[in-house]
Amino acid sequence: MNMTFPSYCLYGLLNSMGWPRITGLFSRRKVVSQIVVYNSVEVLVKAAVSLGAASPYIAIKLLTDIFRKRDWVNQSVKEIWDALDPTEQVSSQPEKSPIKVIAACPESFFTSINKDEIHSNLIEWESILIKEFKAYYNWVFAQGLVWGLSYPKEAIEYYEKERNEYLEIFPDALSCGLDVHSPETIEGFIDEIEELVNSFQKEIHSLADAPKELLEFQIIKNRIEKLEMTIDKHAKTK
Repeated sequence: MNMTFPSYCLYGLLNSMGWPRITGLFSRRKVVSQIVVYNSVEVLVKAAVSLGAASPYIAIKLLTDIFRKRDWVNQSVKEIWDALDPTEQVSSQPEKSPIKVIAACPESFFTSINKDEIHSNLIEWESILIKEFKAYYNWVFAQGLVWGLSYPKEAIEYYEKERNEYLEIFPDALSCGLDVHSPETIEGFIDEIEELVNSFQKEIHSLADAPKELLEFQIIKNRIEKLEMTIDKHAKTK
């Protein structure tokens, strides 16, 4: 499949952290930390939820791009929306953050690709390039967009709650000598993601306008109508 924005972000994030790395003395191979992959997918979903909540125009374009081969005229918008909507799974696990619930990858997936190294945190780099894994992270990113678009108030409240909790432990982390950074406001986070979207459009391809059928879907229509009545600096793509 052609590169999507989730692919661009995920592999870019992993590369920025120095992955893949070469391991093995005689049999050289590229590997990546399973934990880092999990955490990176969570960052991806966090970005999707935040975009859906605070920058819906971009969120809708990204949703369109992920499903660029879909026939929006003849295939029901409600059908794909209902399939993506993670409301039930989020509601059924209130003890967990919405981000972790949406981003959750079946353990069996990593077990199957790492069966020869049961006690290792490292997995083959090639295992996260296969179509099944790409389908997984594109799907949960789309779910994040849908949840953010559907529940903007809850999504922003969750972001602020998580940020405030981190701010409480931030001084202790610094005093212990940990290399940590003060968490961004949601406005700052959105600005960074929008810059990535702009880079994606320059380097990979432009995002097409959302189809009329998607724009007329009631949840999206309601979001757009509310935006048109307020001043929102994140309302339009750059």
